[in-house]
Amino acid sequence: MRIRVFGEIFSRIFSGSNCKEKNSVFMYFKNTDFAMEWCEEELLKAYPVSKRTGIPNNIALILDECEKVEFKKGEHIIEAGSLANELYFLISGKAIVQLDKDNHSVRLKTLMPGTFIGELGFLMEIPRSSSVISGEDFVLYLITSKRLSEIEATNPRLLTNFYKEISLTLSERIITQNKVVELLTR
Repeated sequence: MRIRVFGEIFSRIFSGSNCKEKNSVFMYFKNTDFAMEWCEEELLKAYPVSKRTGIPNNIALILDECEKVEFKKGEHIIEAGSLANELYFLISGKAIVQLDKDNHSVRLKTLMPGTFIGELGFLMEIPRSSSVISGEDFVLYLITSKRLSEIEATNPRLLTNFYKEISLTLSERIITQNKVVELLTR
C-alpha cells in the first residue's frame, strides 16, 4: 500500500518535470530517515503551506536583545530530557531534530533558517522531548526566559507580538504535518 501511495505522489511531484522516464529514476538514501526527509521536502515544494519568508520585524527586534551563538556540524544544541529554560531562533544552516533511544537515532525533521528551536519545552516548561543537533555549521540566537522577562518589563507589546509569531510558527507546523499525513494516506 505505501509503495503504491509513494508511486502516486512521486508521479504527481515529477509530472511535467525534466524526468522523462519516471520508471527509470532510482534514488538511493543512506536510510529511511533520509528518504522520508526527501519525500517531505518534495511534498512541501509541490504543496506549499506558508508564504511567510524572512525574519518578521517582531522577531528581529527581540533578537537584537539576545545572544548570538554559533555551532559546528554535529554539535548538540538540545539534549532530550534536559530542562527547557531557553529557546533558539535559527538564522543560518540546518538543525536536525531527532529521537535517541537505545543507541539509535531517528531523524524527525530538518529545521531551516527562520525557525524556532525548542519552543514547546520552553513555553510549556517541560523537559525537552527530542534532541537537536547541527546538520551543518550554523548561527542561531539564544533567547532565555530571564531575557524575555526583562523585555516584558520594558516593552510588553513587543513580547506579545513575539508570542504571536511563535503561535504562527506552531500553527504552520501543525498544518504542514496534517498535509503530509493527508498526502501519504491517499
